[in-house]
Amino acid sequence: MLPYYLNLNKRLISDILSETLLEIAKQHIDQFRDYSGQANGLKDGTSYISPFRHADLFNHSEIEELKKSSTLNFFPIFMMQKPNTKVKIHADDPNGRNCVIITPLFPKENYVPTRFWEKGKTEPVAVCHFDNFNSTLVNTQRYHDLINIDSYRINLQFCFTESMEEVADLYQTGQLFKK
Repeated sequence: MLPYYLNLNKRLISDILSETLLEIAKQHIDQFRDYSGQANGLKDGTSYISPFRHADLFNHSEIEELKKSSTLNFFPIFMMQKPNTKVKIHADDPNGRNCVIITPLFPKENYVPTRFWEKGKTEPVAVCHFDNFNSTLVNTQRYHDLINIDSYRINLQFCFTESMEEVADLYQTGQLFKK
């Protein structure tokens, strides 16, 4: 639901790569760092592993092929919320993450949705449910949060410096990824 998110109606990575990345994330769970990338610099309840410290974890031919086929530069990152964590309402600092394509990795069922907020509203204005576990383009410049349940919530994100509108337009017109 633009301008908050756009379900891509498919997974950008294979099931085999999803399982491989999930195992990698689980093996490195102690290396996730607290994320403080929103505009106020405070921690928001999310942890991450980036390719800038752990390039070897993202060295997969399928990811490299997606990067080569993309008309825009992006970098991959693992994001994780611990069990029973409330991620505060926040908008990310545009530190190379103006928008992201999220591909859920875990849990396979009951993957917690992301809620979007507008100032002065007491209810979310949009809720992204990650339909069918597909990849979803998410606008990190809009206020968002989530309340995680009793398991880890892990995903792979492709981070773009361009605006949500630009990335969504390229995707919807078949120009984001070359065939």
